[in-house]
Amino acid sequence: LLSLGGGSHGVSLYLQEGVPCAAVRTAGQLAVVRGPQPLTLQEWHHVAALLTARAELRLFVNGKPAGSVKCEGITAKPAESFSLGGDPGSRVGTYETALPWQGLLEDARVYWGELEKDTLDAWAAR
Repeated sequence: LLSLGGGSHGVSLYLQEGVPCAAVRTAGQLAVVRGPQPLTLQEWHHVAALLTARAELRLFVNGKPAGSVKCEGITAKPAESFSLGGDPGSRVGTYETALPWQGLLEDARVYWGELEKDTLDAWAAR
């Protein structure tokens, strides 16, 4: 769905076999959180990832927690630029292809800093 950075430092949000996933790579070390089940096809979904100040990568689907994993924060500015619809440079995750998205994306946002849950809930309710 989107990526920022690559194989050294970066973050990506993607679907793997229809299951929403988020990945963070710091100094080459990878952390991945996977949702519990595939998204329903032909339906709108809100997928969000949050890297907290408490060293946790959290995944949300339609405003509800879908998984979390402990991880380090991104300690250096990612060298590769933001990409919407795939991960075309060196890969953040372990996926073999650039994961070119085929479908519609209504909104994509990247923020530095931790957002309040109320803000995520408001976006998921749109």
